[in-house]
Amino acid sequence: MLPLSVIILVLSLNFAALPNTAVITPTMGSPRGPTPTNIPEIVETFRLPTVLATLPIHIFNVLFVLVVLASILSTRHLHSRPQKLFAINCGFFLIASLYDLAFDISYLAILDRPITVQTCSVIRNFVYNPIATQAFVDALERFSMAFFHHDMSVLTVFTLYSAFPLICIGLAVYNSFISLTLIQTDDVCETVRRTEWTNVVLIAIQWGSAVIAVLLYIAVWRKVKRERVAKFSPNDKRSTFDPIKMCSNRYYWDRHVVKIFFISCVLPLFLAAPSLVFTVLTEFHIYQDSVANIVSIVILDLATPITWIIYISYIGHIRRGLYECLCCFSSNRRSDEAPNQKAGSDLL
Repeated sequence: MLPLSVIILVLSLNFAALPNTAVITPTMGSPRGPTPTNIPEIVETFRLPTVLATLPIHIFNVLFVLVVLASILSTRHLHSRPQKLFAINCGFFLIASLYDLAFDISYLAILDRPITVQTCSVIRNFVYNPIATQAFVDALERFSMAFFHHDMSVLTVFTLYSAFPLICIGLAVYNSFISLTLIQTDDVCETVRRTEWTNVVLIAIQWGSAVIAVLLYIAVWRKVKRERVAKFSPNDKRSTFDPIKMCSNRYYWDRHVVKIFFISCVLPLFLAAPSLVFTVLTEFHIYQDSVANIVSIVILDLATPITWIIYISYIGHIRRGLYECLCCFSSNRRSDEAPNQKAGSDLL
């Protein structure tokens, strides 16, 4: 999904039209009248301080999640199914982080650059992908296991993870190339080709899935508290409480693990609260403070690293895998430097 956004960004900038004196008129759909491809666009500059503040965080998020994903893929402390589920979850966190970074780069790329409404609309619509529903998919999968003893296939889990970003991409295609509606409520471009109902759909999916995820986790947590882990143990009891590898039984029925996932599900909602409050206050002209707004956005952007720091801190299998990955990288680097140092000493 990210390569699509990058390709759209590059193509849009390469074919950006120079500004002209065209204005928006009711004949916009007519071949002879102004169209989004020749209407000049104005990029708002008030977003620049926010982008400059969040850009380092977004770069850190990408690098941090990338390292965590590498450790999960290479770890020997997870059985096959937990490893795949953690990897899929982390992979979509990485995609979400890349979208945040793509937004910053696209904004800096079009700032003070002559572009058209169509170009800005394509860039904004394709990098505007706020749907991050990892908690919902994980909660649904755990609920299926807890109440129906049904193992969703890894392919089904991956499909559910992919469905929501793909919905957003589909809406971006509709807004950028099908819809003829122009709005002037975007916080980057003065005029954007976008239909209002698509924003409603995105908000409904984002917050609706978050609320459902919390409710599902509450049900799962109560179920796990009532049941004994041993009741659902496989025949090989050694793998059930294996201190080295996390098996499926521990992943689904260990109270500690379920509690950590539940906390990670609720945490982003608390981190999003300041941003939501300042957005509402600003929208209704009740209170406006650019510094406070930037701080609230920074707090929200820290949700990704904080979530995985919680996983690393309280799930020993993830922590040991990350530690071994970093140690392996460090040892490989030293082994690569040793021959070079030896060769240098031989030359002397």
